[in-house]
Amino acid sequence: MKKNLFILLALLLIFTGCTTKKPDETSILPGQSLASAKLQTDALPTVNTMISLYDNSNPCKQMVVTDTKVLENPYDVSVKDDRILSAKWSEEWTVNACGIEFDVPISFIQSETGTTFIVKKETIRKKSS
Repeated sequence: MKKNLFILLALLLIFTGCTTKKPDETSILPGQSLASAKLQTDALPTVNTMISLYDNSNPCKQMVVTDTKVLENPYDVSVKDDRILSAKWSEEWTVNACGIEFDVPISFIQSETGTTFIVKKETIRKKSS
């Protein structure tokens, strides 16, 4: 019974965004990203590169994330000894690249050794103006 209660509490923490953010950490991006500030910083160059590859007719160097949202809440959550060992979730980041907006889906895979993010050029969508 105690184990089930702990797992329920751990899942509650995950769904409220505590998976990768420490209490003293703030998000650097607007919106509802579950990623820590460090993870957001690590992902930004990849997001910008993928947008450049997606739309190579727009050689923009000034890209700004204008919003983030969770597409898929954390799942495949693993907990051991009061610690979240692993989880997966997905987000969508909206990026303004020199006046053109793009929606960029990102998959996150958290493990004991860190969090991996995946951005696929094929899933990026240019927003209609």
